[in-house]
Amino acid sequence: PGGMLALALPAFRMSDEILAREIDGLIRPEMRFEFGKTLGEHFTVSGLEDDYEAVFLAPGLWAGRELDIPGAEKAETTDALRLLCAYRREGKVEVGKEAVIVGGGSVATDAALAAKGSGADSVSLVCLEGETEMPALPTELEELRRLGVEIRNGWGPREILSEGKISFVRCTSVFDDQKKFQPTYDQSESMEMDFDDLIWAVGQVVEPTLATHLKKEFGNDGLIPVDEGTMQVTARPGVFAGGDIVRGAGTVVEAVADGRRAAMGISTWLRN
Repeated sequence: PGGMLALALPAFRMSDEILAREIDGLIRPEMRFEFGKTLGEHFTVSGLEDDYEAVFLAPGLWAGRELDIPGAEKAETTDALRLLCAYRREGKVEVGKEAVIVGGGSVATDAALAAKGSGADSVSLVCLEGETEMPALPTELEELRRLGVEIRNGWGPREILSEGKISFVRCTSVFDDQKKFQPTYDQSESMEMDFDDLIWAVGQVVEPTLATHLKKEFGNDGLIPVDEGTMQVTARPGVFAGGDIVRGAGTVVEAVADGRRAAMGISTWLRN
């Protein structure tokens, strides 16, 4: 039990002791846990509906996104989620002297700290956003600077030039007038960086096997649409969902809030 908290969040964010205490505080005698089973393989949403009066889905997003840029085949790269899972499991990861993390959120900062803590001499975080626009918390950025991690704002990856070199182009804006993600670039300004490890921290997506099952169940690709007030899945009475599978990669606090809203929605559903 614990999901991302147990398997991906670094111990420097949440220790095993704190996690165990949180989970122990939530478990009740009437609860039954079944582990090692995959939605879409060992059971289905429709099958759960046959057996239960209400169903809540919170499988999360367990596939890290990697950017398919020119030259991507020239170098081995990894995504931050995979790196953080290995770091949580082993306490360190195999890294070279120079690590470059692409992304500006909290996952990117955790990946940078994991690389630094695993022995990388030089760690750089490169992101599209300006410093004040970065999704990462100011305290996280302060921690990176204190540990000597270089932060390069306003750059987007353009091409992997070779096994250990990547080029970036200047990003002039990240969002359009409607606040939608629509980066624009100044192609006249670029930079190149050397790396031993290139780590993508540019978001997470639905794991492919799960995505296939959800499309079969709900008829749509990607995230599950819900009513935000009750967390009930659109046009699927009795089925509720929350967390990253609904909103995209977010925070633990947002996921817990979704669970509370869904619990109230389920309670109302069962009473009625």
